[in-house]
Amino acid sequence: MNTEGYEHYLLLDLALTASNEELANKVESAIPLIQSSTVNLLTNMNYSDIRSMSVVELRQKLLDEYKKAYEELKMTVTFNDVLISKMVFQ
Repeated sequence: MNTEGYEHYLLLDLALTASNEELANKVESAIPLIQSSTVNLLTNMNYSDIRSMSVVELRQKLLDEYKKAYEELKMTVTFNDVLISKMVFQ
């Protein structure tokens, strides 16, 4: 994260939902894409901006970023939603 000269860390525990087992398997195979998209999004944001977001806002930003990454690779989005079960700032 851009931190205005300070090092900060963010720990997220995320889950993606899928409507059936076949789609869940496709989501599983796309985990590297999801991880990369998460890192790309968050490292280009300021710490204070992330810190001031609600969980709902951050969830929507992640969801939008993931869908964009899928579209750029001409892949079909195979998940329904992203869930944030833990968020720790340091």
